[in-house]
Amino acid sequence: MTAGSLLPPLLALYGISETWVWRGSALLFAIPMLGLLLTYPYRRRKAVGKGPPPIVFAIFVVLGSVAILAMLASIFGGFGHQPAVYISALFVNFFTLAFALIKALDVIMQEPA
Repeated sequence: MTAGSLLPPLLALYGISETWVWRGSALLFAIPMLGLLLTYPYRRRKAVGKGPPPIVFAIFVVLGSVAILAMLASIFGGFGHQPAVYISALFVNFFTLAFALIKALDVIMQEPA
């Protein structure tokens, strides 16, 4: 997530055009993040024997993935406001990750010592 927020200024320092700064940042953020989100249910099932709770699946996996896909469609579709769209996707994904962390801590705290 932090790397995603640092990508646009890093690319801009190399004199890359603004359009390509946002396209490059979008791809470099979206590919690994989508990989993380879309494989989460499989990885969780493999680790603990069951999939994520429905609320975690809906918010972390679905909402996070939809935000990234919408960001990609908007930036590559040339709909304008590329910086706002990119930052909005990072913003949504930050809070979906925070939600997943809180839910994970809740599950851990409920386990017997």
